[in-house]
Amino acid sequence: KRQFDAIDFANNYGVKKLTLHPGFVTDGLTKDEALKISIENTKALCDHAKKYGMVIMIENLVGSHELCLNEDELLEYFKLVDKDNCKFILDCGHYNVANHHKDLKDVVYKLKDYLVHLHLSNNYGLRDEHAPLDQGNIDFKVYFKYLCDINYKGLYCSEVLYKDYLDLLNTSKLIDKYNEEGNE
Repeated sequence: KRQFDAIDFANNYGVKKLTLHPGFVTDGLTKDEALKISIENTKALCDHAKKYGMVIMIENLVGSHELCLNEDELLEYFKLVDKDNCKFILDCGHYNVANHHKDLKDVVYKLKDYLVHLHLSNNYGLRDEHAPLDQGNIDFKVYFKYLCDINYKGLYCSEVLYKDYLDLLNTSKLIDKYNEEGNE
């Protein structure tokens, strides 16, 4: 019952999308056992959320002990959950760290049918820095091209650590710039 309290609470405020980290491997569990538990919990959460018209968005994670780090693990996860209200929130900063600077092409193309939300920040692939989009090694021009290729129309969320409102304005301008360049 407790696992549904947050969904019930969110419904009181008209929330329609909820972010869920799929979990991690704890002491005493294998990765397969942790994955099985996570999938069963996600199925139950999706069933409960569906009565409110809510979507559960699974976010890719960072650490080697966590679940859903790359496109293959994520695709398998969504197929095993098999709920129409289970979708994907792509955190490009997490992906860059977890996949050792791998290009975002595979994750965007393979998970396009699930993709409904983006977390945008940059880093150098060593840790999740939440750096501005122009301070790291993620190629946002190419990333936005992939998003344009799949006709992505979902939400963008900046996860940059801001010093002041000028940082926020700069991020907004960069998103517009990369989006325009991706459409060329």
